[in-house]
Amino acid sequence: MTEGEEEREGEEERESWINQLVHDLRTPLSAIAGYAEMLDEECDAATRRRFAANIRRAAAEMEARLKGLRVEAGERIGTGQDDQGAV
Repeated sequence: MTEGEEEREGEEERESWINQLVHDLRTPLSAIAGYAEMLDEECDAATRRRFAANIRRAAAEMEARLKGLRVEAGERIGTGQDDQGAV
């Protein structure tokens, strides 16, 4: 493989990784935004609690994905950083 081909392959891999990352973060973010919007409407206490629980679950999912991203990014750049500390 030539140097140019390797460079193009690396760019394609990075682009694919970024696209997957955007998708992985957009999914729980959409849920958070949707349930937060629904909380603005009149609803009973049980419904509000359910919406709040869904927001917390989606936020936790985003946090887990961000922590995974931190580890993966460290592996990609060769730092070997682990998943310690806050996001």
